[in-house]
Amino acid sequence: EKGGSFNKKLQFKLTSTASFNSQNGRQFVYLPSDPFVWHTHPINQGFWPSYEDLTTAIRQEHRIHLIITAFGVWILKPVRRNLFVDKSWFDNINNYLVQYTTSDENWPLKVQPLIEDIMKQMKPVLDVTFFDFGIFRGRTLNRNLSFYIREVEQHLIRLITT
Repeated sequence: EKGGSFNKKLQFKLTSTASFNSQNGRQFVYLPSDPFVWHTHPINQGFWPSYEDLTTAIRQEHRIHLIITAFGVWILKPVRRNLFVDKSWFDNINNYLVQYTTSDENWPLKVQPLIEDIMKQMKPVLDVTFFDFGIFRGRTLNRNLSFYIREVEQHLIRLITT
Protein backbone atom coordinates (compact mmCIF):
# COMPACT_ATOMS: atom_id res chain seq x y z
CA GLU A 1 0.00 0.00 0.00
CA LYS A 2 1.23 3.48 -0.90
CA GLY A 3 -0.28 6.93 -0.64
CA GLY A 4 0.21 10.61 -1.15
CA SER A 5 -1.31 13.72 -2.62
CA PHE A 6 -2.05 15.21 -6.01
CA ASN A 7 -2.70 18.70 -7.29
CA LYS A 8 -5.18 20.36 -9.64
CA LYS A 9 -2.94 19.50 -12.59
CA LEU A 10 -3.25 15.83 -11.57
CA GLN A 11 0.42 15.55 -10.67
CA PHE A 12 0.77 12.80 -8.07
CA LYS A 13 3.27 12.77 -5.22
CA LEU A 14 4.15 9.71 -3.12
CA THR A 15 4.41 10.63 0.57
CA SER A 16 3.87 7.34 2.41
CA THR A 17 4.44 3.62 2.10
CA ALA A 18 2.72 0.88 4.06
CA SER A 19 2.79 0.75 7.82
CA PHE A 20 1.51 -2.22 9.75
CA ASN A 21 -1.17 -2.13 12.46
CA SER A 22 -0.21 -4.92 14.86
CA GLN A 23 -3.63 -4.80 16.56
CA ASN A 24 -5.67 -5.73 13.49
CA GLY A 25 -2.91 -7.11 11.23
CA ARG A 26 -3.67 -4.69 8.41
CA GLN A 27 -1.60 -2.29 6.34
CA PHE A 28 -2.29 1.44 6.26
CA VAL A 29 -0.69 4.64 5.03
CA TYR A 30 -0.38 8.06 6.61
CA LEU A 31 -1.95 10.57 4.24
CA PRO A 32 -0.97 14.23 4.16
CA SER A 33 -3.46 16.93 5.11
CA ASP A 34 -3.60 18.15 1.51
CA PRO A 35 -6.98 18.67 -0.18
CA PHE A 36 -6.42 15.93 -2.78
CA VAL A 37 -5.09 12.58 -1.56
CA TRP A 38 -4.70 9.06 -2.92
CA HIS A 39 -3.69 5.62 -1.80
CA THR A 40 -3.52 2.15 -3.28
CA HIS A 41 -5.04 -1.16 -2.27
CA PRO A 42 -2.86 -4.18 -2.98
CA ILE A 43 -4.65 -7.02 -4.75
CA ASN A 44 -4.82 -9.08 -1.54
CA GLN A 45 -6.70 -6.30 0.28
CA GLY A 46 -9.87 -6.11 -1.75
CA PHE A 47 -10.67 -3.57 -4.42
CA TRP A 48 -13.32 -1.71 -2.41
CA PRO A 49 -12.92 1.00 0.24
CA SER A 50 -12.35 -0.19 3.77
CA TYR A 51 -14.44 1.05 6.66
CA GLU A 52 -11.47 3.20 7.65
CA ASP A 53 -11.31 4.67 4.13
CA LEU A 54 -14.95 5.73 4.27
CA THR A 55 -14.81 7.17 7.79
CA THR A 56 -11.49 8.93 7.15
CA ALA A 57 -12.91 10.55 4.01
CA ILE A 58 -15.82 11.90 6.06
CA ARG A 59 -13.74 13.10 9.03
CA GLN A 60 -10.69 14.58 7.32
CA GLU A 61 -10.44 17.85 5.45
CA HIS A 62 -9.58 16.22 2.13
CA ARG A 63 -11.74 17.47 -0.72
CA ILE A 64 -11.12 14.37 -2.83
CA HIS A 65 -9.79 10.97 -1.85
CA LEU A 66 -8.76 8.44 -4.53
CA ILE A 67 -8.34 4.74 -3.90
CA ILE A 68 -6.45 3.05 -6.72
CA THR A 69 -6.91 -0.72 -7.05
CA ALA A 70 -6.15 -3.45 -9.58
CA PHE A 71 -9.79 -3.44 -10.74
CA GLY A 72 -10.53 0.28 -10.79
CA VAL A 73 -10.39 3.64 -9.05
CA TRP A 74 -12.68 4.87 -6.29
CA ILE A 75 -13.27 8.59 -5.93
CA LEU A 76 -14.61 9.77 -2.58
CA LYS A 77 -15.77 13.35 -2.17
CA PRO A 78 -17.28 14.37 1.18
CA VAL A 79 -20.75 15.87 1.09
CA ARG A 80 -21.20 16.23 4.86
CA ARG A 81 -18.62 15.92 7.60
CA ASN A 82 -18.41 14.05 10.89
CA LEU A 83 -21.34 11.72 10.39
CA PHE A 84 -21.61 8.14 11.57
CA VAL A 85 -21.11 5.18 9.22
CA ASP A 86 -22.81 2.03 10.49
CA LYS A 87 -19.99 -0.46 11.00
CA SER A 88 -22.30 -3.49 11.12
CA TRP A 89 -23.77 -2.54 7.72
CA PHE A 90 -20.29 -2.17 6.28
CA ASP A 91 -19.00 -5.40 7.86
CA ASN A 92 -21.93 -7.29 6.35
CA ILE A 93 -21.18 -5.98 2.84
CA ASN A 94 -17.44 -6.50 3.33
CA ASN A 95 -17.97 -10.13 4.34
CA TYR A 96 -20.01 -10.79 1.18
CA LEU A 97 -17.42 -9.07 -0.99
CA VAL A 98 -14.62 -11.16 0.50
CA GLN A 99 -16.67 -14.35 0.19
CA TYR A 100 -17.65 -13.78 -3.45
CA THR A 101 -14.29 -12.54 -4.70
CA THR A 102 -12.41 -15.46 -3.18
CA SER A 103 -14.76 -18.35 -3.92
CA ASP A 104 -16.84 -17.70 -7.03
CA GLU A 105 -15.56 -17.42 -10.59
CA ASN A 106 -18.64 -15.36 -11.52
CA TRP A 107 -17.97 -12.91 -8.70
CA PRO A 108 -18.33 -9.71 -10.80
CA LEU A 109 -22.04 -10.46 -11.36
CA LYS A 110 -22.61 -10.94 -7.63
CA VAL A 111 -20.37 -8.11 -6.46
CA GLN A 112 -21.70 -5.32 -8.69
CA PRO A 113 -24.96 -4.88 -6.71
CA LEU A 114 -22.93 -4.64 -3.48
CA ILE A 115 -20.67 -1.98 -4.98
CA GLU A 116 -23.77 -0.05 -6.09
CA ASP A 117 -25.19 -0.41 -2.56
CA ILE A 118 -22.04 1.12 -1.05
CA MET A 119 -22.35 4.11 -3.39
CA LYS A 120 -26.09 4.49 -2.68
CA GLN A 121 -25.83 4.13 1.12
CA MET A 122 -22.96 6.60 1.37
CA LYS A 123 -24.70 9.26 -0.81
CA PRO A 124 -25.87 11.44 2.14
CA VAL A 125 -22.29 11.85 3.39
CA LEU A 126 -19.97 10.90 0.52
CA ASP A 127 -20.15 11.20 -3.22
CA VAL A 128 -18.69 7.77 -4.05
CA THR A 129 -17.85 6.84 -7.63
CA PHE A 130 -16.18 3.66 -8.83
CA PHE A 131 -14.54 3.60 -12.25
CA ASP A 132 -13.94 -0.06 -12.98
CA PHE A 133 -11.35 -1.19 -15.49
CA GLY A 134 -13.90 -3.31 -17.37
CA ILE A 135 -14.94 -5.99 -14.86
CA PHE A 136 -18.55 -4.77 -14.64
CA ARG A 137 -18.88 -3.59 -18.23
CA GLY A 138 -18.94 -6.99 -19.87
CA ARG A 139 -16.72 -8.35 -22.55
CA THR A 140 -18.31 -6.17 -25.23
CA LEU A 141 -16.48 -3.09 -23.95
CA ASN A 142 -12.94 -4.03 -24.85
CA ARG A 143 -10.86 -0.97 -24.06
CA ASN A 144 -7.27 -0.50 -23.09
CA LEU A 145 -6.21 0.90 -19.74
CA SER A 146 -5.65 4.41 -21.12
CA PHE A 147 -9.38 4.65 -21.94
CA TYR A 148 -10.28 4.02 -18.28
CA ILE A 149 -7.59 6.37 -17.01
CA ARG A 150 -8.98 9.16 -19.22
CA GLU A 151 -12.43 8.54 -17.72
CA VAL A 152 -11.02 8.99 -14.22
CA GLU A 153 -9.06 12.10 -15.25
CA GLN A 154 -12.13 13.74 -16.76
CA HIS A 155 -14.21 13.03 -13.66
CA LEU A 156 -11.48 14.37 -11.37
CA ILE A 157 -11.16 17.56 -13.39
CA ARG A 158 -14.93 18.09 -13.10
CA LEU A 159 -14.80 17.59 -9.32
CA ILE A 160 -11.77 19.81 -8.82
CA THR A 161 -13.15 22.70 -10.86
CA THR A 162 -16.65 22.71 -9.33
